[in-house]
Amino acid sequence: MAEEDTTVKEPLDLIRLSLDERVYVKLRGDREIRGKLHAYDQHLNMILGDVEETITTVEIDDETYEEIVKVRAASSERDGVRRAARDGHRSTRLVDRRRFESNSI
Repeated sequence: MAEEDTTVKEPLDLIRLSLDERVYVKLRGDREIRGKLHAYDQHLNMILGDVEETITTVEIDDETYEEIVKVRAASSERDGVRRAARDGHRSTRLVDRRRFESNSI
């Protein structure tokens, strides 16, 4: 039986070695997603299971000028992360895994 290649020669190799592991994905807009990596493609579309999303916002109090940090965490039954080019920039959204898997990866 062939031995699994565990060398990292390219950035996508690190993602390949993280399959079936819990991963941390930092997104734009102070969003973070943690979940188990099931699949990915060369465009970094990902399918994650048991997803937990955290959104951190920082507001400034108008009177005291102190920072107010708010953290909102949520688990989702949706379990895919798709990065899609739209209007010349990238956007990230959670997608339903069944719909994601029906598209080619």
